[in-house]
This record gives sequence, C-alpha cells and structure tokens, in this order.
Amino acid sequence: MQLTAQQYEIIERSRFMERNSVMKIEACAGSGKTFTLTQIAAANPHKRFLYLAFNRAIVESARSKFPQNVTIMTTHALAYRAVVMRFFQGRDIVGMLRPFDIAPLFGKKSNSELMELLRQFNNFLHSSERYTNDQQLLQLISAIEQGAVPMTHDYYLKLYQVMNDKGLNHFDFILLDEAQDTNDVTLSIFFDNTCSKIIVGDSNQSIYGFRGAVNALNKIKADIVHKLSISFRSNQEILDKANYFVKNYARPSIYNQMQAMFDKKTIIGHLYGNEDKAVLTRTNASLIEQIANISNANLGKYNLIKNPRDIFLPSIAIFNLMKGDRDKIAPSEAFIRRFRTVLELETYANECKDREILFAIDMAEKYKGQLFELYERGKKIFNNASAGIVLTNAHQAKGLEWAHVTLCSDFASLAELKARELDLHNSDDNIEYIESQSSLSLVQEANLYYVAMTRAKVDIIDLTDNDSEYIQFMAGRSHKDVLLQKASDIARSEKSMAQSQYKETAHKSRGRKKSASKRR
Repeated sequence: MQLTAQQYEIIERSRFMERNSVMKIEACAGSGKTFTLTQIAAANPHKRFLYLAFNRAIVESARSKFPQNVTIMTTHALAYRAVVMRFFQGRDIVGMLRPFDIAPLFGKKSNSELMELLRQFNNFLHSSERYTNDQQLLQLISAIEQGAVPMTHDYYLKLYQVMNDKGLNHFDFILLDEAQDTNDVTLSIFFDNTCSKIIVGDSNQSIYGFRGAVNALNKIKADIVHKLSISFRSNQEILDKANYFVKNYARPSIYNQMQAMFDKKTIIGHLYGNEDKAVLTRTNASLIEQIANISNANLGKYNLIKNPRDIFLPSIAIFNLMKGDRDKIAPSEAFIRRFRTVLELETYANECKDREILFAIDMAEKYKGQLFELYERGKKIFNNASAGIVLTNAHQAKGLEWAHVTLCSDFASLAELKARELDLHNSDDNIEYIESQSSLSLVQEANLYYVAMTRAKVDIIDLTDNDSEYIQFMAGRSHKDVLLQKASDIARSEKSMAQSQYKETAHKSRGRKKSASKRR
C-alpha cells in the first residue's frame, strides 16, 4: 500500500518523538489510521509499543497486522491482569449493576433513587477523579470490596487507574486508537506514564455518548497534530454527501473535508462479484423487522453479525413472564424472574429509565409468540460468513466496509432534530432563522449517520429522510431553506394536532352535557 503524503509525514515525525511527548491524529473514515499505526511501529523496530484497542474484536484483528514489537490489549485487559488476577481471583464480574443489586445496602431508597445513585457511581468510575468523599459511594465501594455487591469491569479499571505503578514505563510508545469514544478514566491511565504517546481517532465517529464516552481528541493538548483526510475506502460521491452532513450537523471545529484516493471505476475494478452488500439499521427494532421480512427462500443469503441472543432473549423472557412461565426464563435474563408481572417490570424500568428493558417489553408486546420463530431465524443466519448480504445495526458496523450499503429508514431526520433545537420564532407564519451550535444528542445522531454512510465503497441506497434533504441540496436548495421549511412543517403539524385534540375534547364535553341533560 502506497503511503500518502500525510501518512509519510506522520511516520517520519514519530522517529523523533521524545518521551512524554504527545501526537494527535484526526483521521477520517477509511483513511488507513490503523495501517498508519502499523507503519509507525515498523519504522521504529527497536522501540516497544503498547497498542490500546477499543474492544476484543479489534485486538484479534490487529494481531495479524502489527509487527512483533507491539503488545496489543484493551484497557480493561490491562487492568484485569494488574488488578483482578492479583487481588480478586475467583470473583464474579458483571457488566453493570442494577438497582436490585444494591437495594439491600440502601433499603429505604426507591428504584429511581437507587438508579440515580448508580448513575453517580458510574460517573465517578468513568471520571479522572481518583477518590471520592461521597459517603454513599464509599459505602457501595466497601460492599464491592467485601463481595456483598458484584464487581463490574469499570470498577477494576478504576482500581487500576489509582495504582501508582501501572507497569507501563518499560514501553517506549503507547498508541490509543478510537480516541473519539474513550472516557476520562482511560485518558488518565493513558497519560500516567513517561512513554511517548500517539492518540488517533475520528471525531465524527463519536457514537457512544449514551455510554458516557467522551471525544478525547477535543480534550487533550498535543505537542504534534496531524490529520488523515484521504479515504482509501469510499468514492468521492459518497464522501461529498458525508461532508455535507458533517459540515451542517456536526461541530464546525472538527469539520474535516474528506477526499477519495480512488474514483468509483477504480474501486469497482478491484471488487470480485456483486455480493458484497450490507443492510444497516439504526435500531434493534428495525433489525428485528428486517429479519421478519426476509423470505424463507432468501434467508440463506443473509449474514447477521449481531448475536441473536442479545436481540431476542430479553423480549422472550418478558413474553414468558406475560404468560406466567417464569421457569422458562433463560438464566442470562434471571433478573426478570424477580418480577411477578410485566406491569411491575415496566414500572421498575420507567422509574430507572432503563431503555433496554422498555424496548424489550415493546418487542414482546408487538411480536408475542412470533419471537421464538424470529429467534430461530436469527440463529440460522448468525455468522453466516458465506452469505453475500450482511445485516446489522450502525453501531456494530463501525470499522467494517462493503461495496454496496443500504441504510434503513429508521435513522433520525437530522433536519427535523436541528429545526426543533434552533432558536426559531413563529410570528404570523414567518420563521426567523438563528444559527446555533448543534446539541450533543444531534451531533451523535449525525455521527452515526456518517458512520453508516462511510461503510460504503461504491454506492448507497439511502432510505432515510436525510436523503431527500441531500437531493434538494444537489438541486440548489440551501441548508438554511431546508431547516426553515422543516420548522414550518413542524409548526403546522403541531398546530393541526392541537386543533384536533381541542375538537375531540369539545366533542366529548358536549356529549357529557347532553347525557346530563337527559338524566335531568
């Protein structure tokens, strides 16, 4: 693979980095950022590198790409080795704590109060703070240490952060990938050593804000700053569309104009056959609909890469609870057995704002007994690697690529979200437009749409509302006009809805008066 001028400059600069110095690389989708890191390691063969990967899947993929002078681990694996294997061997570790896990410690608290306490606890675990004086959090920490409350992965990561000797200074370099979706505790670990540090990511692929992730690329001060803005993956037609939505919906300070390395014909010439496709959804609900809509004759053509257990088992457990078959609830969903009825579970989920449970309840009520058939269908196509069409959601598609990508219609309408957020006045149907910065939630939705678009090499079938906006832009309509029209449409729709509700209320009121008159 031939190096671009940007890549060559980064690799050459790495040869002269001093200990404790920091290089930051802002890289667009498909720009070969991981390849660039492998070449940095290869260009410094006598230096020892630690590559911190985002998840285990990336670790497995990276092992075949990096040279022998690189140790590849997730941050949690690093912490597990230093903390759990030394001090907590044999302890059960869970992904997250729920209110009922800590209820015995705080018996008088409601579920919503317990959920708020867990939110504060998780915020502390994810923060750069090394200690807390909050008495309730200290009580919870003591219970975890004594084994009265399960330990979580984020808890032992926090313990690793507060260790004075993390065993990292024998490395010459530490590389942090996917820095746009890290957190403050990971950044604290990354900087708590004397190594040379290289941090790389794509600000516009920050899509895990709902988990408390932060964009480290915006937070850190670096001695050396570079960018990778040439995409080896997508053609310019796709990148132009992605550039439009990044420019208008992401934060302007991180806007990075992307250019294609190859034209569309060149990319097509390197493809083998036409069966390199993906269907991407925004939500698991749409993913279930896609599985339901595949005909039996075409089922073998699809490859589901999200584990169907994660998609269906919570809803199946809730359906069994509906029927009173609590003994049929899978062990992985054992916490649902704690509830006597679905109403009790739903009350709990609403109090705790547990979106995963509420989603599972919706799916159980919608599909009922059909869930078992859909689950079997999902298992048949799970990891069906020989199939030509991949089926997954946008979050799981991150880091992957296909020639042809279909985006399902459940992605958010970015124009509608922004129109609702803007400072818009409605006076005699004349709407004044005032520019403002996009909110974090809007940026996250825009980023997810960008991630989905930039999985494609050749073309996109875009079934989202955003596609119509881009068609209007290509026809000469400005982004401002699109927003004003959207805001006007929203105002008319809400006015019409309010009038309908008023008429319905008035009609019911007249009906009650007539009934009362007849009784008299």
